[in-house]
Amino acid sequence: MKKSRILAEMSETARGLNRIGVLDQQTMREFDVLTVPPVRALSARQIRAIRARTRMSQAVFAAVLNTSGKLARSGRVAPR
Repeated sequence: MKKSRILAEMSETARGLNRIGVLDQQTMREFDVLTVPPVRALSARQIRAIRARTRMSQAVFAAVLNTSGKLARSGRVAPR
């Protein structure tokens, strides 16, 4: 999903304010959470296709996603 122009401008402004000390790190983290796009669900087939396309082993793919190898082998993804 592409960021809107206004969201990009707001983000740039917030980062500038953070750099000069007007916005603290906590406020910046809260702002960042608000600007993260929603995550879309993927099927097991789509996940396997991504892993195959990136040529990652199940163990490496699981590590990148911060999940267990057992869960990666099952074709599902969930955070540890």
